[in-house]
Amino acid sequence: VIRHNSSDPIPPTNSFVEALGIAADNVRDKYINDLGYNAEVDDEGKYYIYLEDRTAGFYGVNTPYNDGTGKTFIVMDNEYEQGEFYTTGIDAMKITIAHEFFHAIQRSHRDLTASVKNSSGYFYELTATWIEDVIYPDINDYIYWVSTFFDNPEQDIDDTDGYSLALYGHYLTEIIA
Repeated sequence: VIRHNSSDPIPPTNSFVEALGIAADNVRDKYINDLGYNAEVDDEGKYYIYLEDRTAGFYGVNTPYNDGTGKTFIVMDNEYEQGEFYTTGIDAMKITIAHEFFHAIQRSHRDLTASVKNSSGYFYELTATWIEDVIYPDINDYIYWVSTFFDNPEQDIDDTDGYSLALYGHYLTEIIA
């Protein structure tokens, strides 16, 4: 279920919402049917995605219900305007749904609340950023985030934000596959 935040003065175009629905179905199908992950914990057969005009650079967020069930919802930008994001438009929407829905899949395996606060939080962002490129290999937004690690390669891996380590996910894929 995709809902637009009613306080947002600029509604998304129907084509954007339709593209998001198609992308969300595609991402879910690949995670569950192709890659074998657990399904997300839904809300009585529905999974909610909200659209709003988010702050520049903040593509989206996966938020838990905080009821101990593992249910989450996603809030995404409503258009990904040029000048506000590294990747824009439909491409930004696709990688964002891939990233944020992967957090829903992660939460179906394990409650992330405690993990994100301790030293393993970087791993959830590393893998969610890595899988954007697995699902959409022609959209390489993750490359824009690596400089924070390469600018300080001596830092401990658990002191990173995780986004900057997506290349490590690709490295592991090549070594293990």
